[in-house]
Amino acid sequence: RRWASDVVTDVVPLLVLVTGILDELDVRYVVGGSLASGIHGELRATNDVDLLIELPPAKVGGLVRALKPSFDIREDTVRAAVSEGRSFGALHVEWHVKVDFFPAGNSRLDTQELERRRPVRLPSAPDRDVFVASPEDIVLRKLDWFRRSDGVLERQLRDVVGVLKLQRNALDRPYLLGMAHELGLAELLERCLRDAGSAD
Repeated sequence: RRWASDVVTDVVPLLVLVTGILDELDVRYVVGGSLASGIHGELRATNDVDLLIELPPAKVGGLVRALKPSFDIREDTVRAAVSEGRSFGALHVEWHVKVDFFPAGNSRLDTQELERRRPVRLPSAPDRDVFVASPEDIVLRKLDWFRRSDGVLERQLRDVVGVLKLQRNALDRPYLLGMAHELGLAELLERCLRDAGSAD
C-alpha cells in the first residue's frame, strides 16, 4: 500500500506508539481522517490523528494507564465519553500532537470501517503495519462528516475527490454506491464523482 515519505512524517512516531499500545491491549482500531485520505488520495498537511477504536469499558483503565506517561489524558473523561458514545482526545505532552479517539458504536459505517481496514507499512518502521480505513470507507466517512457539518467542512469534499481521482480504477464501486445509498449519501457521492471525473 502507498504511504508517501512526505506524508505525516511528524505523526509517524506517534502512530507507532499509539497503535502499538492498542495492539498490546487487543483493541481493534482503524486510522481515518486526513491521514487515511492522504494515503489513498491527495496529500494534506495534518498535525493530529483520528482513530476509530473498539473500546469496551473494561479496557478503558488499561488504555489510560498505557497512554498516561506520554499523553495528557484523564480516565474519568474517557469513561464518560465511551459511555456516551462520543470522542475523546489525548495530547502528547512533548510532541504536541493530538490523537482523537472515536469509540465505535453499532452503526453500519463503524462496523464496515473496522471490518474492511487495510494494513499499511510505515516508511520509518519497516517491521510495522498500521490499519487504515479502505478508500471506500474513508470516502463514506468524509461525506458523512461533511453532511453533519451542514456543509461547512468543504475540505472533506476535497479529500473525497482526491481519493476518487487516485483510486478511480481500484474502487469497489458496487460497495461504495450501495453504502452511499444506504447512508443517504448518494447525492453527495455523485457530486464528488462528477468533480473527480469518474461519474458513470
